[in-house]
Amino acid sequence: MIFPIFSYHCKRCGYSQYTVFTSSYIYVYLDGDQIPLLSQTGWCCDCDSIQDIEDLSITPRLELLRNLQRKMASIQKKNWPFISRLTYDAREWADDPEWRENLSIDTIYRWSNQIEEVIKGIDLIQKRKSPPRCLSCGTTNINSVFPPQTASKSEPDSSRSLIHPVCGGELELHPEYDIFVNGSHLIREYSTEGKFIRRCKEPHTRLSEDPEFRDGGRLIRWIRKLTE
Repeated sequence: MIFPIFSYHCKRCGYSQYTVFTSSYIYVYLDGDQIPLLSQTGWCCDCDSIQDIEDLSITPRLELLRNLQRKMASIQKKNWPFISRLTYDAREWADDPEWRENLSIDTIYRWSNQIEEVIKGIDLIQKRKSPPRCLSCGTTNINSVFPPQTASKSEPDSSRSLIHPVCGGELELHPEYDIFVNGSHLIREYSTEGKFIRRCKEPHTRLSEDPEFRDGGRLIRWIRKLTE
């Protein structure tokens, strides 16, 4: 697999740190259910370094939910002789010219799962008792985090920075290069309060292999329910 490497450099004291992203994160409920854990980059005072920090903000989740619901609501069936196709509105921005793309059953299943996960994630945040934790050591002693990625095409990601707590200088983010690792992607599991549970290998299953999903009536009910 290919993993990106980033570097962080302090303009004032010369501190530098390299980070490679080889894991993703999930929350695991007591009943075994799982949803993605969103992370942001920040300074952990206990690790005394830049680490991945829990992102407990609701705004990006609401934006993702609205985008997914818009795509699901735009699904149409187009019939030709001997064949039919599902299409959807593939615009990323509402003011873009409309264009439609073909849609697979796997993609519809993935979107419906994502909608359910986002709704459950918002509920988790609203019930959460502890503040964001460092995903490396588990502390809540976080100094600062990088600003979120901008939606502006004119502002590159590399312009984002945070304050280095040690010297007060500006820590800049720079993409470096990618590396290839002959191995499985790792997933780190956490409780709903952000406490580390274990590491495991990423499961590889084809979405449409779910036998219940092959029920076309169930698919239509999912679409109607999730786009209400």
